[in-house]
Amino acid sequence: MTTDTHTAIDTLHALKLLTRRQREQALAHAELPQLEANTSLADALMWLYRRQIVTSDDLTGLSQSVLRNYSGTELEQRLAILNQLVATLNLESLDVLRDETVITPEQYQLALQHLPGDVLLPTPGEALTWMVYSGVLPRAQLKMITQRVRASGSDEARRIVEHTMARVEKHKKDVRGVILEGLFPGSRLAWLIIAPLALAGMVWYVVSGNSVPACEAPDTQSAVTRMLNSARLENPSRLSLHDVKEAGYASSHKIRGCLATVEQDGEKIDFAYTVARDDSGSSSRIAYTGAQPLLVKARFGTIKDGELAQQANPIGREALEKAFRAGMDGARIMPQPRPAFSLTQSAERRREIAEIEPLAPCKEISPGVYSCRLLIERNDALLGMLTGGSSIMQEGDFTFQRDAAGNGWSVTPQFAGELRQAQLKE
Repeated sequence: MTTDTHTAIDTLHALKLLTRRQREQALAHAELPQLEANTSLADALMWLYRRQIVTSDDLTGLSQSVLRNYSGTELEQRLAILNQLVATLNLESLDVLRDETVITPEQYQLALQHLPGDVLLPTPGEALTWMVYSGVLPRAQLKMITQRVRASGSDEARRIVEHTMARVEKHKKDVRGVILEGLFPGSRLAWLIIAPLALAGMVWYVVSGNSVPACEAPDTQSAVTRMLNSARLENPSRLSLHDVKEAGYASSHKIRGCLATVEQDGEKIDFAYTVARDDSGSSSRIAYTGAQPLLVKARFGTIKDGELAQQANPIGREALEKAFRAGMDGARIMPQPRPAFSLTQSAERRREIAEIEPLAPCKEISPGVYSCRLLIERNDALLGMLTGGSSIMQEGDFTFQRDAAGNGWSVTPQFAGELRQAQLKE
C-alpha cells in the first residue's frame, strides 16, 4: 500500500534532502505507518538510512550539496539535520570498536573527544581508519591492535581490523600513484596532481648569488617537473609543464608567484607554484613549492613596488591571520588531519588552514567590528583521511573585532557560521 503523503518525508523532500525517487520509495515502504508524521526530521532521515533508502554516499553528497547551494538560516537548518544524523552514526561506529575490544576504554574516550560531526564514519572500520588518519590512534598502536585482534579477537573485530588495514595499504598506493577513477569529482588529472602535492609539494636547492630564478627559467621548470613526477612513483605516465608565466614578484620577500598548466596524456589543468629564496642559513636556498592557482593570482596579482598588497587594512595581514587561526582552534570539532608521510612539505602547509589571502580592504560594519573578504586554502578533513592530504579553496566574508583592551584582534562569535557559509571555489 502506497501513502500519498507524510509530513516528515515531504518536508525532507521540500528541503531537497531527499530526491523525488527516494520520497516515492519511502512513501511505498511497508513500515512507513510506524513512522510518526510529526517525528523530527533528523529521526525521519535516520529511519530512511536504516532502510537503505538513503545511503552513506547520499549523505556525503548531501553535505557537499547544501554547502554549495545554501547560506544563512537555510544552510544552518539543513546542516543541523545532517550533522545530528552523522553524530549518531559516528557514535554507534565508535561504540562497536569499544564493545568488540578493538580499542581500549582510554582510546575510546580520546576518540570520543574528537569525534567529527561533519565527516560520516558509517562503519566501525571507517571509524578505526579515521582514528589513524586524524592522529587519534598512532600507527604503532594500530599495529599492536592488529596483532592482538588477529590472534584472539572476535570475528567482527577481525573484520574491522582487516578493513582498516586494507584501507591503509590502499591509501599508501593511491597517494604514490593513481587515484582510482571516479573516487573524487572533477578531473582525474587534477586529483593525480593535487593529492600527491599535498605531500610532496616542496623541493629545496642550495644556490649561490642573490637572485630568485624566474618562473620560466629552464632550471625552474626542470625542478618543478621533477617535483610533480617524484610524488607519483608508480605511475608510468609523466606530467609535463606548459604555458608558464609569472603572476608577480614580491621582491621584498624574495618570492615569485608562477602560473602554468600541467599536461598528462593530452589533458591539461591549471597549476601554480612559487619560487622563494631563503638566505637565513649558512647557504642560500631556493624552494619550489606547489600552490593553488586562485591563491597565487590573488596574492601576486596585486603587488606594488615589490610588496604584497595590504588588503587586510586596517587589521593587517599578520594580525588577521593570527586571529583567524585562533578562531579555527576554537571552532575545530576534530583534530587536524595528519598525512601518512610528508617528504619535504613544510609543516605550515599541513595545517588545516594552509593559506589565508585578503581580497580587499576590510570594511567597518559597526564600531570596532570589521568585515574582511578572504580566500582560504583549507586542508579538508575527509579528503585528508582518504588521500593523505588535499585542499579546497573557499571564499567568504569574515568579521573581526578588537579585543577588550583594544590592542589585538579576534574573530567574532559569528565565525563558525561564516566558515560554513564560505563558498567553495572551483
